[in-house]
Amino acid sequence: MNNIDPKKFAGYTLIIGPIIALFSFFIQPGGVLAIGGTVDPTISSDVQKLLIEYSELAIISSITVVIGLVTLLSGLIYYSQSMEGSDGYAVSRTGIPFIFIAISGWCLASAIGIGVASGTIDQEIGPKFTFSINIISTILFGFGGFFVTWAAT
Repeated sequence: MNNIDPKKFAGYTLIIGPIIALFSFFIQPGGVLAIGGTVDPTISSDVQKLLIEYSELAIISSITVVIGLVTLLSGLIYYSQSMEGSDGYAVSRTGIPFIFIAISGWCLASAIGIGVASGTIDQEIGPKFTFSINIISTILFGFGGFFVTWAAT
């Protein structure tokens, strides 16, 4: 492989990352496409049963969600750094830590989900942890996305 333009590659990561993450999120057991049925995420025993029943899909989708999110983060960091010297740079740099912590939280929640699906975490606390972590991560990602978008305008 010869040289690849960093701007072009960052653009690809901003396109491919969300596609991978969303596709994987949609196919996870009990998710948007309701593979295996839908369960109330606040009822840990039902979530645990579904993840164990569809453990292969749960593990694969959890891994690919993380790959997509980290790819997206790479592109967002490059995009933020490309604003250096402009008026929105400071606001953009404020948003990146929010996004970083949100994606870290989703990665942690995916790891706990893999533990539940593989039977390593057999208590009902695992699904409650993932639900709680996902809530705060979603809020933080919203704030970070707002700051980065605001900086771009």
